[in-house]
Amino acid sequence: MEERHKEVIRSNLSFLCQDVDYTRFRPQLIKHRLFPERQLRLMEEKVGNIKLEVFMQAQRRGPTAFRRLLASLKFSGHLDSVKMLTKNDDTFLMDVANTDSFNPDQSFDLTDSPLHPSQIVVEPATVLREEDQMTYKMTSQNRGMALIIDNENFETLPPRRGSHVDKDCLAQLFQQLGFWVVIKRDLRKLTFEYELMSFATDTIHHQMDMTIVCILSHGEDGAILCTDGKSISIEAILAKFNNRMAPPLKGKPKYFLFQACRGLRIDPGVETDGPNEEIMEDKNFVPRQYQPAQNFVIPQEENYNLARDPSFEDMFVSFATIPTYVAYRYLNISMSFRGFLTIVIFAGIT
Repeated sequence: MEERHKEVIRSNLSFLCQDVDYTRFRPQLIKHRLFPERQLRLMEEKVGNIKLEVFMQAQRRGPTAFRRLLASLKFSGHLDSVKMLTKNDDTFLMDVANTDSFNPDQSFDLTDSPLHPSQIVVEPATVLREEDQMTYKMTSQNRGMALIIDNENFETLPPRRGSHVDKDCLAQLFQQLGFWVVIKRDLRKLTFEYELMSFATDTIHHQMDMTIVCILSHGEDGAILCTDGKSISIEAILAKFNNRMAPPLKGKPKYFLFQACRGLRIDPGVETDGPNEEIMEDKNFVPRQYQPAQNFVIPQEENYNLARDPSFEDMFVSFATIPTYVAYRYLNISMSFRGFLTIVIFAGIT
């Protein structure tokens, strides 16, 4: 948000808080995507003056936040507040207050994906690294199998609109990288577990050098939600691909990508219009040093005399966000993992 718009909000806070009926205002904040409903609920639980908090937090919601705020005010019937905020800016007054519909340029959303897939072009490797004990074999004609589970439509939860675009982009990428792609959509828990087990134990993996599993769905801390609302833990998913449960994959790299929320906490973000002055000017900031667990005990050597390989090995796991937080996805680009994913896979190919 531009500084001049922040200033007009701050200078009219008293009027805005008195004029606005939050009961009518709240649905429009969600509709025009100034705030996700989950963040509003958290704010309502923690603050006393929710209207003041909304106007303060709105200043940190990105370059389109002022338009979204005006649209929310206009369509909740608060035309006096719209006029107060736009009295010196006829462009906004005409653009928002005098229209019957408003669709601001959407910069990001918590659940929606881009409307159009990105164009992906992969340049094949021309030189293969020599195999050694420190390098995974990556010379099979078909590089490996890639499973994409795309849960977009749910029975009890809101749909993840546009998730199929992420699915298409990933499929396009993996196909160009030499993978056979298997796609499954909108799975209930029993079918979800069956498809995972069927894929993990497929003997075709003996002929290939790597496998990829991408799960696009709603989620919570430590678990993925299936379309029937039932959950399956991340640990249970990974367990289906360990050395005991999936012998064809032993010794081969297994890449897992989870595009899902991991909780309800909201990252308030930082200003996108320029550097964060509070952080930039804090010269006394010192990062907290890592402290090892006080009760950590190294097991005695005699416990490791058995000639066994680990059950979980050769696994690389990526998440869309850190534990307990929601996952943001940008509307004007596809999944942010893709560029990183290409680097990871090429590291074993080139």
